Amino acid sequence: MPEGFAEYEFLLEEDIHMTEPELFILMCKQCVQIDSPYELINYFLMRCFGKDFGAAAYLTTQDFDLELFSDFRAGTFCKNTIDKGNAPNSYINESLVEFDDSYYVIVTHVELSQMRICNYERISAFRVSSAEAAMMLSRSEFVSVYKMLADASTFTATSTKLTPGAMVTKHDTGILYMIFHPNNKHVAKKEYRLNEDVLGMYFVSDSGQLISASYSLEEIRQLEIDLGTSSFGRKLIPTAKYEFQEPVLYEFIQSGFEDFELFVDAIKTGE
Repeated sequence: MPEGFAEYEFLLEEDIHMTEPELFILMCKQCVQIDSPYELINYFLMRCFGKDFGAAAYLTTQDFDLELFSDFRAGTFCKNTIDKGNAPNSYINESLVEFDDSYYVIVTHVELSQMRICNYERISAFRVSSAEAAMMLSRSEFVSVYKMLADASTFTATSTKLTPGAMVTKHDTGILYMIFHPNNKHVAKKEYRLNEDVLGMYFVSDSGQLISASYSLEEIRQLEIDLGTSSFGRKLIPTAKYEFQEPVLYEFIQSGFEDFELFVDAIKTGE
């Protein structure tokens, strides 16, 4: 839990009763300031598909039915593309949502008034295969490979400026450091993707390779500078750079290969 637990412990008590104004003030303190229609729409749909209707209602002008998808359980808002509707302040959304390990393309219509949602309509919902969903979520991945001159265990979450806030996951062949952006500005895009909160990843393999990966040239450059300016940088020798048409780092981690370049050779030869 965050620090100062004694100051907010009362909020977690089951029998607490807060007035509507108190709940509104609390919601304001929890939420970022929304500055664009795209940001408003993406946050609204994210909360609706997640069945967090209290938060979704905070983004509306009035009380109206927010449960338009009672035939689904709470889902994960994977991707959304926003287009202008026929009327002013009207928008059509095509969303890829995961419900219970199945993917659906959901089309909705929303209208805005004074940076709040004033109308929300369901247009269609149809299921797509996992392969189709993967194609919709596919994007380029940039990878830089380094040989480590030190034992893999000497790389830790404090080795560079970006790693202290990373999410660290142990895998069979190494450790993955997932580095996040410091904010959620990706939610304000016309085309929202769930994984765009990730700046990049470092995979430190037990075999002595460090593999950095990101989804754009700008971000992979940030990772290269982060490694190069760190105290660990002098223990690294760059050996290869790649641009893939779709993400491959997770595939490598699950592949059983210990060397990334041998893994790439296997992909090229179709083995």
